[in-house]
Amino acid sequence: MAVVDEETCGGAPCDLGKLLKTNSRRLTVHVIGYQLKAFRWTGALSFLDAKCLAEETAGLYITAENRQDLIEAFEKTLGCP
Repeated sequence: MAVVDEETCGGAPCDLGKLLKTNSRRLTVHVIGYQLKAFRWTGALSFLDAKCLAEETAGLYITAENRQDLIEAFEKTLGCP
């Protein structure tokens, strides 16, 4: 079982959200955190960065722990069944 504590790609999701907000006014980024509890994901900073990316672009940040949660998250973010 993997343990991920922080963002590991060397990026800055919140800064990216701010850049996108400034340069791409019609772009909305939704973030779905899938099975974060199952993988013991405890990275508070990464959580806030991912949430910030969504918020900066007027998107949603949704967590999904199982298949049904994921289906509902897709329905909510994509607006389709």
